[in-house]
Amino acid sequence: MMGTTVNEIASKLVALGAGSARLIAPNAANDLLHQVASMHVFDACARYWWSSLKHQAETTEYGSDTDVWRHAFDEHVQKMGGEGGGVFLAITDDEDRPWPVIVVPKDRLIHLLLELPFFEYFVFEKSCDRVVFDTHHNTLVASRL
Repeated sequence: MMGTTVNEIASKLVALGAGSARLIAPNAANDLLHQVASMHVFDACARYWWSSLKHQAETTEYGSDTDVWRHAFDEHVQKMGGEGGGVFLAITDDEDRPWPVIVVPKDRLIHLLLELPFFEYFVFEKSCDRVVFDTHHNTLVASRL
């Protein structure tokens, strides 16, 4: 979202979630991001973690086709385990860290993402075994242990 910071995007998502989405405290968010990076990323200083993955990733190019995105994204997210049915959403949008992290119910995630113009992010489960990135190339990049 041009001209919008990751923290502004996070605030909008939490507001749109009407109580179903909540912002994780910065220290807890940094701990979660560190865990994702240690499990999936060679270079945690890289701006685009999806370009520095330790494991072979599954990619889905969806271009401008929202239906292809929705199907592929939902398939990845439904495989994720989550505390109370929630997953973590890290908002990166071409900015350097720190990135805000929001916990969102899996069944509300797609709806919330479709409410805003595109921004770059990744979603992961509490165990951090699975992560899926939505890149500025309109490509989903999924990594799992």
